[in-house]
Amino acid sequence: MIAPILLLGNQNTGKTTLFNALTGLNAKVANYPGITVEARIGQITRFAGEKVQIVDLPGTYSLIPASDEEELTVKALFGELPDLREHSLVVVVIDCTELRRGLYLYSQLIELGFKTIIALSMIDQRSEAWSRSTIATLQRNLGTLVVPVSASNRRSIERLTTTIDGVLAGSLHPHIKEQPLLSSSLTDDLQQKLSALGPNKNRLPLHVAQSADLIRNHNLFLYNLTKRWRLNKTASDLLHLGLSPNDIRALDRLLPEIPEERFKRVDQWLNGVKTGDSPVRAKSDLIDKLLLQPVIGSLLMLTVFVVMLQSLFLVAQPLASLMSDGIDYIKNSVGSFMPAQSMIRSLIVDGIFEGTGSILSFLPLIALLFLFLGFLEDSGYLARATFLLDSLLKRTGLCGRSLVPMLSGFACAVPAIMAARTIGNRKIRLITILVTPFLTCSARLPVFGLIVGTLFSAYPPIFGIIDVGALMFLSMYALGILASLIAAALLSKILKADGSQSLAIELPPYRWPNPLTMLKRVTDRVYLFVRDVGSVILASTIIIWALFHFEPYSASSAQAPLSNASVPVTKTIHLEDSYAGVIGHSIEPLLKPMGLDWQVGVGIIASLLAREVFVSTMAVVYGLEGSGVDDVSLKQAFKNHVSPLSGFCLLIFFTLSMQCVSTMAVTRRETGSTIWPLLQFVLMTGSGLMLAALAYQLGSFFGFA
Repeated sequence: MIAPILLLGNQNTGKTTLFNALTGLNAKVANYPGITVEARIGQITRFAGEKVQIVDLPGTYSLIPASDEEELTVKALFGELPDLREHSLVVVVIDCTELRRGLYLYSQLIELGFKTIIALSMIDQRSEAWSRSTIATLQRNLGTLVVPVSASNRRSIERLTTTIDGVLAGSLHPHIKEQPLLSSSLTDDLQQKLSALGPNKNRLPLHVAQSADLIRNHNLFLYNLTKRWRLNKTASDLLHLGLSPNDIRALDRLLPEIPEERFKRVDQWLNGVKTGDSPVRAKSDLIDKLLLQPVIGSLLMLTVFVVMLQSLFLVAQPLASLMSDGIDYIKNSVGSFMPAQSMIRSLIVDGIFEGTGSILSFLPLIALLFLFLGFLEDSGYLARATFLLDSLLKRTGLCGRSLVPMLSGFACAVPAIMAARTIGNRKIRLITILVTPFLTCSARLPVFGLIVGTLFSAYPPIFGIIDVGALMFLSMYALGILASLIAAALLSKILKADGSQSLAIELPPYRWPNPLTMLKRVTDRVYLFVRDVGSVILASTIIIWALFHFEPYSASSAQAPLSNASVPVTKTIHLEDSYAGVIGHSIEPLLKPMGLDWQVGVGIIASLLAREVFVSTMAVVYGLEGSGVDDVSLKQAFKNHVSPLSGFCLLIFFTLSMQCVSTMAVTRRETGSTIWPLLQFVLMTGSGLMLAALAYQLGSFFGFA
């Protein structure tokens, strides 16, 4: 059986579009233990009918990984992933309009001895510049096979498949030239030491070490050393390999020169390859003069994201309501076939279907958000927005790439946390994940609507023009933003995140995104959410259902008559006597400093499933089931139990606290640890309780109670 083929390249090279064209969109998402990002695996068919796997790896600019996505690519190359211990061929996708950058990555690959061919993408954008003679010159200079491809041109895809088949069959041979790295800059003595140490001291992958010659061993040692040096910035902190102080100083001086040496080699390869200036790049540079201007560019960026978020609310909410109505219809249909008061009916209808509905209600928002983000990324605009905001966000310990998750958090924290994968610095990515839920998401709005609409709508406008309810909403949004930035600044000090690191980001040419590629990306994200997060939400739903439908063991429950029916029949349980009521009473001491009682505590327990559940739960707590969110009796009951000052404190609590199992589940998945969602819960809920209690005590002191 032939080992898989790896497909890799820089970001925005059309790699995934090419993968879809090769595999016909028949691909699956591959997860690996301990890694939060994914690769995609498909198949191509050789002429003899044999199926060969091809793996679409995340984009990378270098084999020195700067993000989780790039690290996955590097691990796949070196055979460090389960089920991907070896590969038969590496197909490097290089954008023909950005040759120099793509060939830098190719240079690293051949230094380490990987069997490599090049797929030259975006050829349809420069067809007039890429004649057969130009491609032949490039192929001769590189010493490997170069295949021009366009995902929209079926013949070019077949030509690439034919080339891959020939290499696998042994009829075509990509010749890899020996590429000594920095050998001319090192003393003979140091070269001998490095050559001797290379294959023995760095735990090199066996399949590489066994096939590598002296030059590749030398390059591989320098690669590993550069990778470690890039993290620690000094070789003297890393090397205890018997090198002299002069040797270490020489390496400290020479390691930063390795990229420059590679680019010199790339320029030699491009000698005689005349493609002219890229018109696409020229147009992009002209547009950037406007879009990267600090004032105009920032205003346009703000407009783009406001329109995006507003569109999310306008489009996603009706779709979510439609999906919810569909779930309700199915739920009622299934429930009609079961005994009215049976426990199993209550479990399935009130537990499982409610949990399923909460999962599906997220899907339109997740799908649309990733569709918008995919469009912004593939078009090239997202990189510009990151560049514009990088310096501002660095002051709080974040970076420009934190922009997208944080803006997305105003819609829903679940896809926002998933969007943090693009952040290269792991600690900054972790901080972004932890603080993004502070931002006011759409699920908080029904809770805000109940509190503000009940307790503050009757107040006269401040100064005759400022509506008190609107001011409350605006204040909570501002509080969430402020809390996220303060938390980020504090966490950056604790986690020692290097927020001052320089931003290295590609500004790709502006292009129209490929619709099929974006659609595939969206479906993959939705599938992963349902698969990895849905089970946690469903389990949480059943647990919360049980809290409301069972009571602690008591004499009365022990003496309850048993039904003769084959299906257990629920007996009437007062809410105050249920586990939820008991827990509500137990947390009441935490709520008393906010002026709240155990009944609100029950609502808080229920809102762990989803914040908006608080509203319907309060209707149950006050004995108003079926009256609806906007019912006058619910608002009156809420007003009778909660004072305006306590309501204001409850707003603060819901703004800051972690009341969403879905968010904690996706944090668990993205960080790969249970510690971080627990820390997130303690950090957010603790700050919500403390600030709300402080607000109540100050309000009482000044006579607002």
